[in-house]
Amino acid sequence: MYIYIQQKINKIMICLLLFAIVFLIGAYLLFIKDIINIVFFVLLFAFIIFMFNYIIRFMEQNLEHYTIYKMLKKKQIALATIQNMEFYKELRDSTFTKQYIYKLHIQIKTLESKVIETDIYEKVKDSHINCLPGDVYITFNKDMTHIAIIPTLMIQMTPEIEPLIRKYEKLYQIHYIVAIRDKGLILKSINTVMQEMKENN
Repeated sequence: MYIYIQQKINKIMICLLLFAIVFLIGAYLLFIKDIINIVFFVLLFAFIIFMFNYIIRFMEQNLEHYTIYKMLKKKQIALATIQNMEFYKELRDSTFTKQYIYKLHIQIKTLESKVIETDIYEKVKDSHINCLPGDVYITFNKDMTHIAIIPTLMIQMTPEIEPLIRKYEKLYQIHYIVAIRDKGLILKSINTVMQEMKENN
């Protein structure tokens, strides 16, 4: 899903950039005749840059969550066992914040008893993960272009998929781990989460 989201954001960035260039050229030709219009043009340019950055930042923070939620509501999910993960590369977002991308090797398990092995890429917040292998639910479509780990809390907050979850639990022997999305993916064992809750209370 991470690669899909980045490709989508890049396409939107290109469209916004082309629009901004055309708009600014038009504004320059119209307003560059006197000093007042030059000031207006500079302010307009600054406003467009600000809005451009705001839109990209908003997309970076929300597009993945929206896509996961939409697919979850459509019941486009599957069970997945995360076998292992390894560092892939380091990137920076629109605010130049470092992002650590990891490759996760997973086994996708469907209700048709099919097991599909593949790799997915996720932005990981905490790489100190000692709960693998473990099972989570992922977004899943037939062409396998939109695969992302669904946060455990989002699963629990979507009661309409409970019958689907029960089918998976009858079909497979499952060892759940907790998936959290908070500026990156966090994976924890259930015991670790319970221990943290006790310490916080």
